[in-house]
Amino acid sequence: MLFAYRVTAGQESIVADLLEKKARKGGIAVNALLVSPRLKGYLIVEAANDASARQLITNVPHVKSVLSRPIPFEEIKELLESKPQ
Repeated sequence: MLFAYRVTAGQESIVADLLEKKARKGGIAVNALLVSPRLKGYLIVEAANDASARQLITNVPHVKSVLSRPIPFEEIKELLESKPQ
């Protein structure tokens, strides 16, 4: 499941690093973290379920909220594809 987190703009990479460390240390089921320059103030996380997604952001600085529903892969697919110049 993919979840979008609202984070402080400009802090996306820092938050991704913090979340990665927290997931590894706490054994939280997270498969991927996506930071895109086209998504200022947002971070996409692939987590096993809603509970894991919410547990991951507890007490992490610069995380403002998690969107209330998982997002479909189709909505972020274009962020993952390379496009010819």
